[in-house]
Amino acid sequence: MYNKAEQQLVNDVAWLPISQSNTLVVRKPCVMGIVDNAQGITPPEDWGNIYISTNPLCAKANG
Repeated sequence: MYNKAEQQLVNDVAWLPISQSNTLVVRKPCVMGIVDNAQGITPPEDWGNIYISTNPLCAKANG
């Protein structure tokens, strides 16, 4: 049954991931407009939506 299932995957699946990775991202809370996605990239058309907040609480944050 295992061999049959494996062969069915080979026949039907265009690609099969063999590894996964985790990515840790640190972002200041004042950075707004970033939409996280599974690829971990920001598409070029999204760059115009990213900005630093002028919220007074955010502006007073240290670090």
